[in-house]
Amino acid sequence: MNRSTRSALDVLTKFTRFRHRKLLSSPKLQIQICPISGGNDFRSIIKDEPLQENGTQKKPAMDNSSLEESVFNMFKNPENNLVNIGQILTVIERTGVRRTDPRLAEMVDKLSKYHKKHGAENTTLDNLNVDLSTFKELVDANIVLISQTMQNKMIIPEWPAFCQMVKDIFNRCKSNHSGEVATYIPQLARYSKDQWAMSVCTVDGQRMSLGDVGVSFTMQSCSKPFTYATCLKELGPEVVHKYIGHEPSGRNFNEICLDRDKKPHNPMLNSGAIMSCGLLLQLMEPKSSLAEKYDFMLRSMQKLAGNEFIGFNNAVFLSERETADRNFAMGYYMKENNCFPENLDLHDCLDLYFQSCSLEVNSEALAVMGATLANGGICPTTGEKVLNSSDVRDVLSLMYS
Repeated sequence: MNRSTRSALDVLTKFTRFRHRKLLSSPKLQIQICPISGGNDFRSIIKDEPLQENGTQKKPAMDNSSLEESVFNMFKNPENNLVNIGQILTVIERTGVRRTDPRLAEMVDKLSKYHKKHGAENTTLDNLNVDLSTFKELVDANIVLISQTMQNKMIIPEWPAFCQMVKDIFNRCKSNHSGEVATYIPQLARYSKDQWAMSVCTVDGQRMSLGDVGVSFTMQSCSKPFTYATCLKELGPEVVHKYIGHEPSGRNFNEICLDRDKKPHNPMLNSGAIMSCGLLLQLMEPKSSLAEKYDFMLRSMQKLAGNEFIGFNNAVFLSERETADRNFAMGYYMKENNCFPENLDLHDCLDLYFQSCSLEVNSEALAVMGATLANGGICPTTGEKVLNSSDVRDVLSLMYS
């Protein structure tokens, strides 16, 4: 175990111990940990308000009226019975949900239109003060998520403290300059090893990012679980595992070998990933053009990423194809053993495999993709069911094996 790994584990251990504390105090932040009625689950109420004389913090409570009214009553100014929109957005963002979250898109759009029509000159959305009826109209479409954030019923309730722990991990690992960038594909050798980024996305869509998050990189083998997941969703496990095994191989990821049934051992090896692309190519809408099949794969990845940035690096694709002797040898070995569906064009299959590896993401997009798997196939930031839960179970089992 290297120094950076030990440091990261130390920080996570400290965070685990921290979760059992009753109260965290700092000059700028008070976090009151309290049990939700009806269970032992602990949640936080986060507000920049002073503690009361008895050492506790006065926390807003949801009343028995509608959700919109409850949220409004929690934050209204008693002097004018208006709510400041900036205060609402600030509380939402403190829980880790961004105001740019797609699940809040309708509210933000309505706020923008309302501000354009009624807002004072040279002000922003945060300066808006609205009454109850206007507030209801503005937040109605997204009130469930807003109510969840107002009560801080999130998977990580102590979000600011968690973020600080992650920052500590990030800074400790940032000083580690050992290792080299990948050179097995010439174009990858041009990347800088000084680039360093970290992104987090929880199953509730809480997000944070540090470092070079805007720098894109190709997915390479990170694409394998997602192409396999797409095959499972579109074709079903019976069809997929007719062509691909689901057992650990005990071999190198690029070894030229098959299992005793003359199938790739599993979809996380190069041979299995090539087969996944073959199934996408030949069994899903076989009459579609190659361009349409590439677009289908790209759209599937974009849904998994909550429509975050996913691009394509043509230079890496060409470089990978030019140096793919071993993958071509693997493909021909599989073809010799009749592994592929009938009438599959091996070169088209390998091209789609190289294209899947050459898809570009950044750390934020990849974090959302991982969170979609962690959330049972439902993208946390869009709420869309992208994969079946049974498909996610199979993917995670093979990733772990």
